[in-house]
Order: sequence, then C-alpha cells, then structure tokens
Amino acid sequence: MQNYINEMTKLIQILKEEFPKCEIIALEDIVSKIAVITKVRVGKKCFFNDYDEVTLSHTDHKGILLPYKKGEEFSSLANKTSIYSQSLNAGDILISYRAAKRYAVGRVGDDYKRAIVGNNSAIRIQFNKDIDEEVPSMVYNYLELPFIQEYLKEISSDSNYSRQLLSPEMLLQLPIPAFDVNESFSYSKIHEKRQDMIKELQDISKSTIAISQKLQTSTDKDLTTYNTDVASFKGFLEEQERINNLLKIIEAQLREIDTLIGR
Repeated sequence: MQNYINEMTKLIQILKEEFPKCEIIALEDIVSKIAVITKVRVGKKCFFNDYDEVTLSHTDHKGILLPYKKGEEFSSLANKTSIYSQSLNAGDILISYRAAKRYAVGRVGDDYKRAIVGNNSAIRIQFNKDIDEEVPSMVYNYLELPFIQEYLKEISSDSNYSRQLLSPEMLLQLPIPAFDVNESFSYSKIHEKRQDMIKELQDISKSTIAISQKLQTSTDKDLTTYNTDVASFKGFLEEQERINNLLKIIEAQLREIDTLIGR
C-alpha cells in the first residue's frame, strides 16, 4: 500500500510539472465504469452467431480494435441475450490486466457491422454517452505514454515480480490531467515516445549489423557459436519489425492529433 501511495504521489508531481495549467483529477472523474470483462461463455439456448469478437492483439494503426476471426464466416453459436449484455460500445477502451513488457491498450471504433464482444479477458473502460467524442481518444493516448505504462507496472507489482496484475480499482484512481479537448496534452509526450523508439530501433539496427558481420566470419567448425548468432540475429530482426509497426501507430497518432489541434 505504501509503495502504491508513493508511486501515485510521484506521478502527480510529474503531471503538475508537465501540465502546469491543468488540474490533476482521477480517471474515475471522466468515466462511467471500469470493470473486468471475460470471454463470452456459451450457455443454454445458443442459436445466435451474428456477432464478432475483438482482441487486444488485433488493432489498426490508430489502436482501433478489429474483428478477429479464425477463418469462419460466423462466430461460434452463443446465447443472444448474453452477447448483447456483454457487447462493447463505441469509445470503450480495453486494457490488458497482465503485463510482460507493457499493458496492451485498444479502443472500440464506431464502424462495425455486427455486435462486438471481447475475445479475451481484459479491463473495460466506459464513458458517459454525452462526453466529447475526443475524450476516449485522449485517454487511449494517455494510457500508451511510456511513463504511464511504467507507473501501472509499478503499482501492479505483487510478491511475484514476474507477474503484474492491474485492477479496475487502480485504474479508477489513476491521476490524469483535466485536459481541454481543443488542446492535445499528449502531443509532446507521444512525440517523445516516438523519438525514444527511433533511438531503440537505431540501437537494434547496430546490433543486427554487428551480428550479421559476425555470422559472415563464423566457420562450420564453431557450430554452437554459429547457431547462437543466427538465433540472436533472428531475434533482432523480429524486434526491428515490432518497433517499426509501433512507429507506424505513433505516426498515425501524431497525424490525428495534428488534425485535432490544427497544427
């Protein structure tokens, strides 16, 4: 508990320094509900399949959750009442409650052809229907900021440090600037995140080149070393691809915010 209080105090101080003109409020002040959702469970009278599922691992470049299918035209048969009671609404935000390197975040769009439900367990953030449509986008960007991701990992660490569980209660109390939708409080931070990732990509590229050169000088006599280098090389290439994809998302976010604030 003391660690939680200390981390929150540190975050509030950072926010006051970064956004001196903004009041710092709690996330619960601008949302209607935050709760854990689970994958739809089939029950009795399962005759309905006119719905789609979304997952945090399947989003577009703006973080919009995309319908996820495994090659079937329709989803599995389920109870219709259950589907509609668990369906997601435009503007909802989903965030994973387990983290490895980061907490995955996605938001529900407004252009689906069928009812949308979550494919996996996650935390769902809902907003009041009369809230400005830009607010969910701002909150999504806020949750993606590196120092917010670090804060969430710090407060959710339990006795088993390799397992970090986030709770709705923690998110309700998350400090956040009371931003003006006509000004993007997150623009500079997202730009900073982009610069950090470019540097990370450059560092990985240097390591990839170094290992590539090492592979060229390896001999068949040193098979163990060669295999290790090949595995490292593949790992770096995969990491490059991951960062490149994230950079595309950030570029799209910057363009979206440019349009919003008229840059």
